[in-house]
Amino acid sequence: MESDLRATWELCGGTAPAEWRFTTIESLLEDSRNALAVGVMYPGKNTAEGVPLVKVSDVKNGRVLGEPDFLISVKKDDEYRRTRLSGNELLITLVGNPGDCALVSEEMADWNVARAIAVVRLENPELRRWVRLALLSHPAQQFMNSRFNTTVQRTLNLKDIREVVVPIPPDNVREGITELASIIDDKIDLNRRMNETLESMARALFKSWFVDFDPVIDNALAAGHSIPEPLAARAETRRALGPARKPLPENIRSLFPATFAFDEEMGWIPEGWKGISLGDAADLAWGDTNTTKKSYVEVGYRAYSAKGPDGFLPHFDFDRVGVVVSAIGANSGFTWLARGKWSCIKNTIRFWATHAELSTEYLFYATKGNDVWPLRGSAQPFISQTDARNIQVLLPSSGTALRFGEIASLFYDKIDCHTASINALVALRDTLLPKLLSGELRIREAEKLVADSV
Repeated sequence: MESDLRATWELCGGTAPAEWRFTTIESLLEDSRNALAVGVMYPGKNTAEGVPLVKVSDVKNGRVLGEPDFLISVKKDDEYRRTRLSGNELLITLVGNPGDCALVSEEMADWNVARAIAVVRLENPELRRWVRLALLSHPAQQFMNSRFNTTVQRTLNLKDIREVVVPIPPDNVREGITELASIIDDKIDLNRRMNETLESMARALFKSWFVDFDPVIDNALAAGHSIPEPLAARAETRRALGPARKPLPENIRSLFPATFAFDEEMGWIPEGWKGISLGDAADLAWGDTNTTKKSYVEVGYRAYSAKGPDGFLPHFDFDRVGVVVSAIGANSGFTWLARGKWSCIKNTIRFWATHAELSTEYLFYATKGNDVWPLRGSAQPFISQTDARNIQVLLPSSGTALRFGEIASLFYDKIDCHTASINALVALRDTLLPKLLSGELRIREAEKLVADSV
């Protein structure tokens, strides 16, 4: 039996030292009927104060991408309590991008999962990290690829998962490889979390300056000016902060007025600010309608489709900061800030600031959110270029939006540095692990390579 499993592993392109044994996922499961189960079939509506539901789109590249934004009711969660997470399971995607595998952390305890995800409970939870590495390896992925049902879309079933072959090295080797992978993954995760923090800081700064108008309210309070009724609650919140309401540096504070004026289209806005159409604020056009994903290459310049930055081209169309909008399909209205050398292909709109008082970073945040973009079509939603040009955004005065762009650009410079580090670490991990799994590279040699890079 074990020789057959080794043969299967080798047939899928894998090798392993002679002293390693082989088993299957099924033999590693705990002894319970819920050791391998799929989640919620009909989740219902997104429920405020409900239970987070992990969907396939929340699992990518071997990890869960933060807390899900979709919540199911407590009643629905109880109905599917068999897949309620405790914090020591594995998740395997079954549909869409089948075969991706992520660890469940303690922070995910009491979440639940969607039907397209399998919850795996091992008899020995300490093996989770190793099993995840094995499942993400090329041989295991090849094995699962051979089992895909592709009638409608690529799909795995639980029977396929049970039969996946897993190599089991001696404990000291397994622990050494797992530890090395964890060091790299932890560094990757740290960089990702720093990027999320920086992006959150840019988003919070935009909201404070251009949605809540905090600097204008602070200036008005300091000057004793009246606050419009719709902004009174926010003003009271600012006043209640007392000494904790630290003033902005003078060179930034002076960019903001101290009074508000009423605009028919935009309501109460800072004195001297006004609305402007996106068409008048930016150079806006379709992405390259002659280029599709068929032109993508393995290595090249970043390319954006209607699903975001999902490929590379051998050339670039732009070397600048710009905004890419998904213009057709389910993601219509999603936007991405593009920097450096890049292109955008069919089914996208791209734009960048041309008005002397605006920055592209400002326009990115001013148009961020599906509710900003008017959608046409029912079966296939899309954004017309005319509607995009007619979107109204706020035009601040005194270079305020430019100053925001300068600050946001510094945040994104750091994000780019972290992203480059992530890419280097991913490349290192993807180079080392196959060699460690095959026995080609010894742990001590790998430790030195990791120490030099982390």
